[in-house]
Amino acid sequence: MSDPIVRDYPLPSLRGLNRAALIAAVAGGALVVTTVLPAEYGIDPSGIGRVLGLTEMGEMKRAQTAPPRQGWRFSLIGAAHAQTPAPRNDEVKATLKPGDTAEVKAFMKVGDEMTWKWSTVGGKLNFEFHGELPNAPAGKFTSYGKGAADNAEGAFKPKFAGTHGWFWRNRTSQTITVTVSTSGRYEKLELLK
Repeated sequence: MSDPIVRDYPLPSLRGLNRAALIAAVAGGALVVTTVLPAEYGIDPSGIGRVLGLTEMGEMKRAQTAPPRQGWRFSLIGAAHAQTPAPRNDEVKATLKPGDTAEVKAFMKVGDEMTWKWSTVGGKLNFEFHGELPNAPAGKFTSYGKGAADNAEGAFKPKFAGTHGWFWRNRTSQTITVTVSTSGRYEKLELLK
């Protein structure tokens, strides 16, 4: 049986330890600023989080943990011109199991207007009220408001022609039904699931 080889390695000096600790602190701080803050809190001072897609994740987390607000209200008014379709009234219902998503959209032109109200039965849903230009690339939209609620209502006039509506996600463990009622001048209201 042979003896294991034992080597003597010099211990690092105090200066070397301090230097290694400083490098680790700087690297850790850089990671916090570029990844942790955007991913967890939606705060992106460096801009790298948005490039990596982490800022949106952090903003969604903040919206989910925000204190519940009763009766979200929106009023968005844009420039008005062009011909508008005849007034209409619509109602759409969607049932979302845990983890499901649904989207309701109306095509609107500048000059159209819509009053709307949505409410849920069974709990709160995460939502985003947004608009998209025709043929916009996936993920390219204008957000008008987001959060977690069991109802919201408002009036809307678009600043650009496109689809405008709501996206919901059920992050609970219960099945939730959302009902959307709209009236005004817009093209058909449709449910996308």
